[in-house]
Amino acid sequence: MDYSSNDVDAQHQLLQESLMDHLALYPQSLIVIEEYDKLDCHMRGFFRQMLQGNQLASGNRTASLRDSIVVLESNMGQTVLHGLLESGASPAGPRRREDVPMADAVRGLKDMLFSRWREQGCEDFSDSQKFMRSIDHVLPFYPLEEADIVELFFKKLKGYEDASGGRVVCDDQCRDQVVPFLVDKVEFDGRFPLEGGKEVNTVTTGYLSRAFRRFLEEADGATDERRGWRVDAENGAVLIEEGS
Repeated sequence: MDYSSNDVDAQHQLLQESLMDHLALYPQSLIVIEEYDKLDCHMRGFFRQMLQGNQLASGNRTASLRDSIVVLESNMGQTVLHGLLESGASPAGPRRREDVPMADAVRGLKDMLFSRWREQGCEDFSDSQKFMRSIDHVLPFYPLEEADIVELFFKKLKGYEDASGGRVVCDDQCRDQVVPFLVDKVEFDGRFPLEGGKEVNTVTTGYLSRAFRRFLEEADGATDERRGWRVDAENGAVLIEEGS
């Protein structure tokens, strides 16, 4: 959405005042700035001064950040982390996240971040350096892989088992057929899911939730008979059947 210059200024002022009010009430706060790389120069300058000075100032008001934690979140480092994983592939298999030295990941992310800041031209070189030094820790979040998606689906299935009081379980047939069926509904780019873990919820709603609602509607609430998840290959669906 496009804003006029006056609207942008008003939004900036509103954000600053909201932060001041929040810190006045909660001096020990966790402040998360999502997609930090998409901020305009004005707001980036505001947050740079905030971190370097360890306080917020607006007019005659000040608020300390001494007891707060500020997290800058961004997805722009994914290409760096992808590269680190792919560069270490061998005939034995792909490079695992735990095989990447933390120092390599942090250095790659810092170099990428500093280069991006310099390209945007929001501040001079020394200010960019000072801003980098004000960041205490850089934490890489590696992209999910197929094994992570499998684990997430198992957790979803365990949730249904708990919700059914143990009457609907993921048995051997479920592990061998249903879980691969669900994973196949997730779109991958090589070994990485394109949408991270987002599609797990979508697939769960489309295939598991419907079957579970049907089970609740049809099952006798007094029975303790265990049932299992099954793939209905003919109709491309997942069912809950007796005899687990």
